[in-house]
Amino acid sequence: MRRRLRWRRRQMVLAVSACALVFAVATRAQQAPAPANLVPVAASSLLLRPEAYLNQTVSVFGTVEQLLSATAFSMDQDAKKAAMTDLLIVAPTLTAQPAPGSYMTVVGEVIRFDPAEIQKLAKDYTLDLPANTAARYRGQVMVLATSVVDPGMNDLAKPVPVPLTPAEEAFDKVMKQVNPTAAELRSGVTASDVKVVQEQAPVLGKLFAEARAFFADRGTTDAVAWAAEGVALAAAIEKDATDNRWSDARESTTKLTALCQSCHAAHRERQPDGTFRVKK
Repeated sequence: MRRRLRWRRRQMVLAVSACALVFAVATRAQQAPAPANLVPVAASSLLLRPEAYLNQTVSVFGTVEQLLSATAFSMDQDAKKAAMTDLLIVAPTLTAQPAPGSYMTVVGEVIRFDPAEIQKLAKDYTLDLPANTAARYRGQVMVLATSVVDPGMNDLAKPVPVPLTPAEEAFDKVMKQVNPTAAELRSGVTASDVKVVQEQAPVLGKLFAEARAFFADRGTTDAVAWAAEGVALAAAIEKDATDNRWSDARESTTKLTALCQSCHAAHRERQPDGTFRVKK
């Protein structure tokens, strides 16, 4: 009877942990979705049957036993008891170390510890384990973590974006004005509203001119050409609307939308935190 109760308690802990993980991932603004085949498992279960989880993406719930380096720590199941074996966690993007003895939920791929394999899977990462520690874990099962979620729902492995340069900050402000201005312009063209078009077209043309200057400084020739075309199209839309040539204005507006999409596809990239920035 007691064994059954203990089993039920462990299942409840795992269920709560999985729910907490899903909540933490869901609250990240615009981030990529969690893996569809995420397998919840206790640290003790993974250590007991490692072959059952090898090469799978898991969410592991357990306690932090020991900090091993700036990006690695070990886990076991019970904060009050020292385990004979522990689970190595390597988190290449760890930005803050977890507190020893605290319960954590770790998401990542289960592999066997091999520095060469870690380097292959995390190409921009350099393993920082001391040599004697690396030797102790060699060949043992471990988790290469992409998320380390603490009890406060903070992901300690959430990558920190590289700060924008002053030029990128200025360009980002320009881009944040383009979409609402273009939307207002499209609405004016659709409604054949000359006043709206005459207000928004010059603004959009100025924004495209600023984008052209930004890309010219970077030597990005295709983006310079697209931005220059955007300036010309904005002027054409304003003139066509003023002259009551709404069919031509709508055609130019469609071209303008396609032009923006082409430039975004070529020169905009999504960051790990869900935001977008211009490619290097």
